[in-house]
Amino acid sequence: MKRILIIAAHADDEVLGAGGIIHRWVREGKDVGCLFLADGETSRAGGEERIGQRTCGAEAAAAVLGHQILATLNLPDNRLDQVPLLDIVQAIEPHIAAYAPDTVLTHSAADLNADHRRALEATLTACRPLPDHPVRRIASFEVVSATGWNPASAAFNPNCYIALSEQDWNKKQEALQCYDAEMRAYPHYRSYQAIDALAQMRGASAGVERAEALTILRWLEN
Repeated sequence: MKRILIIAAHADDEVLGAGGIIHRWVREGKDVGCLFLADGETSRAGGEERIGQRTCGAEAAAAVLGHQILATLNLPDNRLDQVPLLDIVQAIEPHIAAYAPDTVLTHSAADLNADHRRALEATLTACRPLPDHPVRRIASFEVVSATGWNPASAAFNPNCYIALSEQDWNKKQEALQCYDAEMRAYPHYRSYQAIDALAQMRGASAGVERAEALTILRWLEN
């Protein structure tokens, strides 16, 4: 892997789902970029006034982890299922063509959040395994307060664990603070303590102290 694209429904999903992985891969010399689909705010009362705050949080988190933000498409928050799939796919495709990632990380089909599931569907469509398409690997990450809250779907079943060093984990925590307005008090699932507990549990599942987990959807080696 040399160039990785994170396709996230909202700014903060990239850190919640793969903040430690992003820092590790950047530290290892890989290029990592993020593409955000929805504005993340306009489904809430007064959300228009907070779009700038979320954008600033995304830029601050990128500075902490070392990745670049390719674009924010500003599609309607929590209404991606009302946007024609073709429109989302056609908005994603130019960024894939320009950035040419060999690996893409995005959301899980197990997520309760409809924007997350739509992001996955659009990503898989935009990354169809056509000859000469740059993307060789696609995987899903988990986002607390979305991935674990959907009893109607299959559970998130990770089959890949990325071990996090102490530095990777500390940087993820620092990046989460850039989105502190989205965090909640424990025992909420999206609390600092719960996120740490999840990282420890994923790590213990693989015999390391902390890890972030992925579900591999496609993996091609030529």
